[in-house]
Amino acid sequence: MENASKALIIAGAILLSILIIGLGIFIFGQARSAMNNVNLNEQELQAFNSKFEQYIGTNISGSNAMALCDLVRTHNNSNSQDPSKQVNIKNNTASNTSSPTAAVNVNNITNVKKDLRAGYTYTVTVSYDAKTGCVCEVGIKKN
Repeated sequence: MENASKALIIAGAILLSILIIGLGIFIFGQARSAMNNVNLNEQELQAFNSKFEQYIGTNISGSNAMALCDLVRTHNNSNSQDPSKQVNIKNNTASNTSSPTAAVNVNNITNVKKDLRAGYTYTVTVSYDAKTGCVCEVGIKKN
């Protein structure tokens, strides 16, 4: 009888060990698939960047520059839970900021838009994140 109880204890310990190892493998697989989903595939990256790249140029009208500000604001509001997808505006025409080339957060995009005029032309540039390849900053400079 004593040998049977020891055999049951050993069998229970082996089953518990297998269960713990299986749970560890499951968690590792879930974490790995989550990490693979962080990076955008080529088509998603192109779709993400194309929204902003259509405004790149040296003779962009003031109304198009204002539309770009609206696009950045809408984009940042819809991606507010993911800071890696936020796009800043570098405004070289700002008259109401202490540093005219400082990056502007989503709350100040309205101020950037107020500095733009429909009768002027602007140079629009974009900067890309080195890790992800996504647009991370938009620069607007008065011609």
